[in-house]
Amino acid sequence: MARVNAKNLGVKFRYLSMIAFEMFRGGRGTITAAELKAIHQKYEKEYLVSIDQSKLLSELEEGQVLSYTRDTIRFKYKYGYYYFVAEYLHDGISNVKDAEALRQELKELADSAYNEQNAHILIFYLYMSKDRSLMEHILNNAQKLFASDGISDLDEDVAFVNAFYSDEPQLEAPPEDTGEDHVPTRMIDLAIKLDHFAHIPELDVEELKGRLKTNPAVYTILRLLVGEFLYLFPVDHRIRQKMIKLLDFQPGASTLAGAKKIRRLTTTAT
Repeated sequence: MARVNAKNLGVKFRYLSMIAFEMFRGGRGTITAAELKAIHQKYEKEYLVSIDQSKLLSELEEGQVLSYTRDTIRFKYKYGYYYFVAEYLHDGISNVKDAEALRQELKELADSAYNEQNAHILIFYLYMSKDRSLMEHILNNAQKLFASDGISDLDEDVAFVNAFYSDEPQLEAPPEDTGEDHVPTRMIDLAIKLDHFAHIPELDVEELKGRLKTNPAVYTILRLLVGEFLYLFPVDHRIRQKMIKLLDFQPGASTLAGAKKIRRLTTTAT
């Protein structure tokens, strides 16, 4: 299973978002080691910090977030790439220097939302930002696109479909829900609960973990979401212990050691 240390999540999120945006800007799914070095130097210069690049890259690779092969670095899973491009756009909009250029970038994404990559980046960005002006831009595009079609009356417009039925169709109970198609929605719902209601919905986390056994990329995001919450906010001791054990947050030999470390980080942060 994917393992990403919950410590210094802000550093990792920003670092990954810079990598993702470099790929996005270049229209490629990879970057070279030389390009990564330039990104690393830029990060250290902007944030006035010194980071062990080799150690950080190894952790992100072991956590199945990035994949490193010879001179090539890429995101192991495409949804991780989409998420962190959106993260870069969201953070950059608040920077006066970059805001105008990034707003134009977002409009271009919205104007070509038929592209799968652009659509997924927009979904993540709009969840993060609730950017009303961009939502209105997308709605205006849709209105222009379908302006000549009029509004469906759901009667004559579907008569040709109804003609296929010789007998009136009977309603049937849906098949048993495997939950696989609803994982992205459940992840967004979990993030909203963590962000707006400041509590950990234990049953949601348990259920998501069970569904993500074969999806290490999304499982990594689940751990990052919950780990960030444990790091930033005071949490009931029982729930904290349960989450540490459930999501395997131990950095050393035991769950207890992991609990003490996260509790210490939380105390420092608050």
